[in-house]
Amino acid sequence: MPLPSTGARPSPIDRLRVRVERVHPELWTVGKYLAVGATGVVVNLLTFSAARDVLGSSAEWALVASTIAFGVATVWNFVWNYLWTFRSQHSRTVVAHGIGFAAASLAALAINLAVLYVLVSHVDALIAQFCGILSGTAVSFSLNRWANFVRPESPTVLPKDGSSRR
Repeated sequence: MPLPSTGARPSPIDRLRVRVERVHPELWTVGKYLAVGATGVVVNLLTFSAARDVLGSSAEWALVASTIAFGVATVWNFVWNYLWTFRSQHSRTVVAHGIGFAAASLAALAINLAVLYVLVSHVDALIAQFCGILSGTAVSFSLNRWANFVRPESPTVLPKDGSSRR
């Protein structure tokens, strides 16, 4: 996406965005999604640790703590992805996007819990949780980008004679 011609010098962020989008048009969006996700990982791990302190340290309680952490981090990630990452792709109501985001996040949670369950008895619980989070990220982004936050189609401009150009 080229920078708008306003006569003002583009900011360093705008110049970086243009360069990144030249590599691949979705790369800037992926980067923003991962930045939000990185903060969500911190929220998730802090919540997970606090929940384990309260609930206990068994493998079963780790799954409960992970689910609680998932809920808190999902709300955090949705708010920031809605307001920043996908702000130009609001094609439905905030509730509809929230439901779509929750569905994509549930798919990521299933992967997270499976990885956590397999790893928690072999490595530290925080490392197992972190691996679970990473394993669901690609699925979550794909579902959100291509099913939930779909770019609005640009209007088709037909020639004056009414024929289509395909």
